[in-house]
Amino acid sequence: MHLSSTRAAPRRSKPARLPVLAALVLALLVLVASPATDASPLSTARFLRNLPDAPSTVPFLSRANAAALRVGAWLTSPVDGAAFRYQRALTGGSGAFQFDLTCDAPAGTPSTGLGVCATAEKALQRAAARLASEWAFRRTVRVAVSLFLPKPDSATTLGVANPSARFPVRHRDDKAVYLYPTALLKQGDWPEIDKGQVEWPSYDILAQFNSARDWWVADAGAPIAQTQRDLELVMTHELLHGLGLGDDTLMATPVTSQTPLRLAPLWDSTPASVQPPPMDTPSQLTWAGDDFYRFTAPSIWNRFTVLDGRPVAARTAPLAAAFTRLTQSGKLTSTSTSGRTEGNVRYAAVDVLNALLADKPSEALMADLGKLATTPGALVFDAAAWPPSAARVSGVPRIQLETAAAYSAGTSLVHLAASASADGPDFLMTGRVRTGTDFNATIGALRAPASGIGPLAKAMVTALGYTPRPAAGKSVQYTEFAKHADLLPEALREPSATRAVPGAPDDAAAGSTSQAKSVPGSSGDKADGTQKASSPTSAAAGSRGSVKVWTAILVLAVMAIASS
Repeated sequence: MHLSSTRAAPRRSKPARLPVLAALVLALLVLVASPATDASPLSTARFLRNLPDAPSTVPFLSRANAAALRVGAWLTSPVDGAAFRYQRALTGGSGAFQFDLTCDAPAGTPSTGLGVCATAEKALQRAAARLASEWAFRRTVRVAVSLFLPKPDSATTLGVANPSARFPVRHRDDKAVYLYPTALLKQGDWPEIDKGQVEWPSYDILAQFNSARDWWVADAGAPIAQTQRDLELVMTHELLHGLGLGDDTLMATPVTSQTPLRLAPLWDSTPASVQPPPMDTPSQLTWAGDDFYRFTAPSIWNRFTVLDGRPVAARTAPLAAAFTRLTQSGKLTSTSTSGRTEGNVRYAAVDVLNALLADKPSEALMADLGKLATTPGALVFDAAAWPPSAARVSGVPRIQLETAAAYSAGTSLVHLAASASADGPDFLMTGRVRTGTDFNATIGALRAPASGIGPLAKAMVTALGYTPRPAAGKSVQYTEFAKHADLLPEALREPSATRAVPGAPDDAAAGSTSQAKSVPGSSGDKADGTQKASSPTSAAAGSRGSVKVWTAILVLAVMAIASS
């Protein structure tokens, strides 16, 4: 999501894009600054990329408007050719997280110290320690982090983060398939993981932050100014989204620019036969791209979401049935040249959405989703809905999610309701954060836990399947996924004794694991449309490679701190 702090331009209709499944819904969590006295909404908007113009009779997002919303500009080289690049591999949370940090510092920054980069490194490790103080991680979560220098049109962007991929898992109790973010899947006890049958992406979470913003950190030596933002607060919020908090796939797409608001699920833009799905990149959208194969499965987050008394998955299921009905009746024409099996027949996304808008029952359903998305109190998170973690969240009431009367793509539906939580211990995961907010001071003032992660936010992440850290002296009892769910066999590969299995956090040493370095940058470094690793703003670092990983961050789901 591209946010502007000068006053966010009116959002055009956007068949928004949440991606990442094997980059899924991504969540691209985008943080955007707002005027100093304003609260800015945290959001997870998705963006339409390369969608052909729809017929003039349907108020769909045009190609021109879609181009204006693309986030690819964030990663183009800055005008400043004197920028320095700082790279470091480090761990946080006693090895629970492993980071590859790439930081591009503005011109004039000393080649030693690199102020904002060293500041970001410390803030990132403290944010990881906050999460690790609340949950025990069976396997290390790998995160690619970039502090980038923006172009002028994205100078007010604060940052983005999202899971890099999602894997399909079938729950035995309801027989439904849910999409698990990579970081969560790594915490599972499935034997296929130890056999090397899961094809892990290079990173589990992708994150970017704007190194040109006026950041403040707790060890700055001076109180936070009203124009500053606490980088540690923002990073903590984003890492929680990267773990899967707010990963909605079922109400992620505003379909038209007209009222009433109409919402629809994401759709798969790769065939069902391609498993595991590829990562979402600008050149190949895994979800919500030009191609439409079928509606996307619910995420594990959607196992817990209840809309006006009914599970969101039950409310949206008729849209998948309507799609099948329209294809069988001949009202939709396939664009496939081969692969006619179910889930492998390709349609143009524009044609499918237009057909659903013209289908009265489907249009009414999408309008009803939009109405409920703007009805305060209509959407809740039922933390006790999944057996493996139900006992650990017993007694937690249904948690109210954001459904303010004014719908905001990326802020609504995926955060705690600000009206109920913004002024209490769960302030961190509401959809708003104010400038001039000192994280630690706010924790004390609102009587939040020392980690800053409130009891409701902790219950939601625990409900997804993460294991809460036990009291001192107690042994960790990890969540038992394999008793309750199965990895889909078509998403696995053959066992291999030579494939590495992700290590446990204890395998990683705390602190930095490689020497930092700074190198002069140059603008305009590109190869075949993709930035070279030496470009100051190409994102991921070092030995793990990252031009490919960071093109994936251009995907669409965005949980962002945006300007209102």
